[in-house]
Amino acid sequence: MTSVHRFVFRAQILPGREAEAAVALNARANDSRARVASGELMTASAYRYRSDVFVYYESLGAPLPPEAVFGDMSDVLAHWPGEAVPRCFVPMMDIFHCGEPLDAEYWRRKRPVELYDGKVVRLRPVKVASYIFYHSQLLEEQPGSFDKYCVIAIHENLMFFYMEKPFVLEPPPKPGALSTQNTPEQWQELMAQHFAPWPDGSGPNDTWRDSETLWHV
Repeated sequence: MTSVHRFVFRAQILPGREAEAAVALNARANDSRARVASGELMTASAYRYRSDVFVYYESLGAPLPPEAVFGDMSDVLAHWPGEAVPRCFVPMMDIFHCGEPLDAEYWRRKRPVELYDGKVVRLRPVKVASYIFYHSQLLEEQPGSFDKYCVIAIHENLMFFYMEKPFVLEPPPKPGALSTQNTPEQWQELMAQHFAPWPDGSGPNDTWRDSETLWHV
């Protein structure tokens, strides 16, 4: 069985290099398309929200670092501290998903994807643990209740929500770990308490914002 590895990374465009970064990122689409054809990748996509770049991809067989997929982009992307070697892409932590790729055959899409969607939202720093708790509880109490391929990932207090449409809803291959039913019914109202306002926000309903889909393969 061929294993599938899911990745979400964040990058930051250098000030004044927006046009060059867009060209460089779009040039990676053909490389990723070739990797899909060769069986190294199952899917890949790139998104932009202002100066932030988000990439999602699934590698087959062996994990692939972002540098192997996107190459050296240090001329247009900022370097993040925290490791011995400077990084242009930092990993975003998976804090919610509805499906797990048991193997390539189970994970392969059974029908065409009409839309690859990416949204961004800011969490209140003091609410990060609460947000993760409620989503972990939801995942274990109601497995398979949302899109099979969705994932919510976080870096600092910025979250990226990847999903595919139409949604794929199907029973999971294994039951959840919890037999309780404590997920609050007033879910949307509860979640609204977790979101931080945008500096240029227009009000309490301005939370999840659409990113620009640069490409997907």
